[in-house]
Amino acid sequence: MPESKNIGKRIKFNRDSNQMSISINQRVKLWKEGLIFGWVAVWVICGFFFVSQYFISEDEKQKLFIIAFLGFWLYLLFKAMQILIWRVSGSEDIVIQKGVLNYKKSYAGIGKVKKMEINSISNLGLVKYGEKSFKKSYESYFWSMGAEKIGFNSAKRHILIGMQLEDKDAKLLLELINSGVKKFK
Repeated sequence: MPESKNIGKRIKFNRDSNQMSISINQRVKLWKEGLIFGWVAVWVICGFFFVSQYFISEDEKQKLFIIAFLGFWLYLLFKAMQILIWRVSGSEDIVIQKGVLNYKKSYAGIGKVKKMEINSISNLGLVKYGEKSFKKSYESYFWSMGAEKIGFNSAKRHILIGMQLEDKDAKLLLELINSGVKKFK
């Protein structure tokens, strides 16, 4: 088995005659993970407070408001937990084999693999965000997911990969993916 090589601090890859595998680690510094965990913990405590208010309240309109608010609260708790799991054990996994590129957003090993035929891949390149782009600004923070650096078209869909990579790492990753696509076409 070939030895893993690195691009920057977050990207590891292996190449052999049958495939190329690339893994982009989504971990952040421990203090940032701690902040996300604290955010989730405080959000859960606030939720318990609102649940307790439901049982204390005697007003039906207030109970209805609390139920509606808890629906919103649960959605945001789900998103916060998703980001916490992503930052602690998430990765973007790319495997390029004969005629196929597989891409998976892996949450602690769990995720759906998107399979794309290499012949259907077009417009593989760096994603251009405007300097004042809201998407770039919002998604570039460690408490969010997104700000992908590489994109391509495949079978009527647009695929984005390489979340929150440094520009130089994204360029090297793009070169690596291009070489894999050419080799396994």
